[in-house]
Amino acid sequence: KYNSSIASYNEEKTLLYENFQDKQLQVQILQAESSFQLEQTNYEKELELFQLNISTESRFDAAKNRLTNAKANLDLAKLALDKSNAISDQIKLNSLKNMMEINGYYLELASLDLDQSQVRSPFKGIVSKKKIEKGGFINKGQELLEIMDISKVLAQINIPENKIRFIKIGSMVNVTFDAVPGKTYT
Repeated sequence: KYNSSIASYNEEKTLLYENFQDKQLQVQILQAESSFQLEQTNYEKELELFQLNISTESRFDAAKNRLTNAKANLDLAKLALDKSNAISDQIKLNSLKNMMEINGYYLELASLDLDQSQVRSPFKGIVSKKKIEKGGFINKGQELLEIMDISKVLAQINIPENKIRFIKIGSMVNVTFDAVPGKTYT
């Protein structure tokens, strides 16, 4: 009876160790997946900025390298899990539940990061002044652009006396601006 108790204890201890080891590997994969997704998003943003000549080539290359490293880390974490010992179905089910919960947290964090990394204007308009330089760093709350609301524009114009007879109060006119070529406003 004593030997069977020891054997049962050792089996339970081994199962717990395998479960712990497997969970560690799963968390590493989750972290690696989250890191990969984040770096993939950063790479895509940096690529777009680079193509628009807003970012520098070195920042684009750094984003590309971080993405490659994140992918390699993800592949290594998955390989380590594949080589780990098998565990019972119940433990696997619990691990999957934990992974879903952790992924939910990572998704929330990624959503927050995305929300905080986007620049939004409070209204539609035209950029009238850029207050940052290409490749420069920005701080939270720093003004990046000046935007003009052009939904309603009050224009003061000079009309020659010989043309004033063609203009009546309430008449519709077409207005063009050198600053906005090819666009006509009514």
